[in-house]
Order: sequence, then C-alpha cells, then structure tokens
Amino acid sequence: MQHFEDLLFDMFVSSDECLKTASFGFQVLTSVGPGFNHTGGYFRCMCPGYYVFNVHGVAPLQGRARLDLMRNRQRVISSEAQYYGFGTAANTAIIRVYLHDIVYVYLAEGLLYENDAKFRGYASFTGYKLG
Repeated sequence: MQHFEDLLFDMFVSSDECLKTASFGFQVLTSVGPGFNHTGGYFRCMCPGYYVFNVHGVAPLQGRARLDLMRNRQRVISSEAQYYGFGTAANTAIIRVYLHDIVYVYLAEGLLYENDAKFRGYASFTGYKLG
C-alpha cells in the first residue's frame, strides 16, 4: 500500500443561481494527494485513516437547507440552515475512512444560496488526513 504524506482538498460552489439539486459541482481551490475527484466533487480514499471533513452552506433569504456529509451512501453528519434570512449550515466531523470509501456532500433538503459574483462561494467542502 502506498503512503501519502499530504492529503488535502478545499473547494467551494460557484454558480449563478440557487442550487436546486442533490448533487452539485465544486470549484477546487486546493487538491494535494490522491483521491479527490475534481469532476464529481467526491473523495475516494486511497490512504485509509482518520480524516477531518468540514461542510458549510448558506440558505437563500426565504429558504432553508440541510447538508449531509455522506460516506458510502450513509449519512455521517448533518447541518441545517433555518428559514431566518441566509441561515448557515456548518459542521465538522473526524471519521475513520477505509480504502475506497467515498465521501461527499449531499444537499438533502432545501436550496443553497449563490449570488452571481464569480469566484465567490457560500458553500464549501474541505477534508484532510490526520497524522
């Protein structure tokens, strides 16, 4: 098995409208090491161990959102933004990830806010390997 010293990815959603689908694409800011799929927006583990994952999103002014961090189609954590004007959904988890596990963010309910300014993201997904 290969050993990788550095594994990191950091990305945000950049679009022209509120996201209405359960799957969404990210603009990748940083990706070091193997495993992150740039076109699919998911992480496939090539180096098992403990990882820190962070999810963040903002709901529209008149809406709500629930973001789920998923591992192999199973919800690990959820974060919810309420109806009260651009509510924020954010959460962090430390989870053990095994070889070939797939980790991604799923928009389980509601909408995510995005304005029309390019390169300004209000939703993000970050992950890195501990030790």
